[in-house]
Amino acid sequence: MPKPRHDLSSLFQFEEVASDRFETKTPHVQSLRLYGGQLLAQGLAALQRTVPETRPVHSLHAYFVRGAQPNAPLEYRVWRDRDGRSFSARRLEAIQCGEMMLSMAASFHDREAGPMLQLPMPEVPPPEELDSIDLIVDPLVSRFPVHVRPFWEADIGIEYRFVEPFTPLRAAPSDPRRHFWMRAADPIDAAEQSPIHAALFAYASDMHILDTGLLPLGFGWGEPTLGDASLDHSIWFHGQFRMDEWLLYALDSPGGSSNRFLGRGQVFTRDGRMVASVAQEGLIRIPPSAGMGSGQNAVSG
Repeated sequence: MPKPRHDLSSLFQFEEVASDRFETKTPHVQSLRLYGGQLLAQGLAALQRTVPETRPVHSLHAYFVRGAQPNAPLEYRVWRDRDGRSFSARRLEAIQCGEMMLSMAASFHDREAGPMLQLPMPEVPPPEELDSIDLIVDPLVSRFPVHVRPFWEADIGIEYRFVEPFTPLRAAPSDPRRHFWMRAADPIDAAEQSPIHAALFAYASDMHILDTGLLPLGFGWGEPTLGDASLDHSIWFHGQFRMDEWLLYALDSPGGSSNRFLGRGQVFTRDGRMVASVAQEGLIRIPPSAGMGSGQNAVSG
């Protein structure tokens, strides 16, 4: 049986309840908390509604303050800090049941001609030669913590294909580097210049970036004893792209301490253009019984 697919277009069905105040419903699922990428995508989409499409987002910085709950509406409150000759600055809070779930600041910049500098695109196999993540994850869902199973039993609307061997459970420790291809599962009826591509990228970018920091520890995010939470998320947009075309996400984790780990990513189109950079810090707690107690180091070359 095919998994039920999330309707990505429904993410951006807002009701403007007051000036620069946008409300949206959340899915009725049994997960303990909402996927953080949903808040990132909806927060950016709400901000985009207050800026002309000719002035696209070039950076955003968000903090996850609390874990948002399913089955209760979210309100996105926008503050217009400044509109200059070529830049606009915005702030946002995501509110649920009277409490802040997410805070975000974003900057928007008119498109300008100028030089382009970037890292070279990694040489990896094309997505057509790789298996879908579903072939790996689906047989293991029954071993995941009960509160996360509903999320993985559904299709979130984004295709992921991993280059390196991947498992969401324990494995031999390895270097904190990973590459995968991703794209929206369905065609997007919007031009490349449309702000929906940046918002959907924010949705997809939250997936797997923190997991890279687990590789030297030999752990996967599907381990029932693992405690993890995203703390913040930043994106810098370098160029235009389409989310319904394959993008390569090249990830690494330089390290961490105090149970906080940093994930970083560069994003490339198939023709080699670097179109975004991402960074996220997250909390990862491994119980002492797992053999990675306080003060132990995991070092990779």
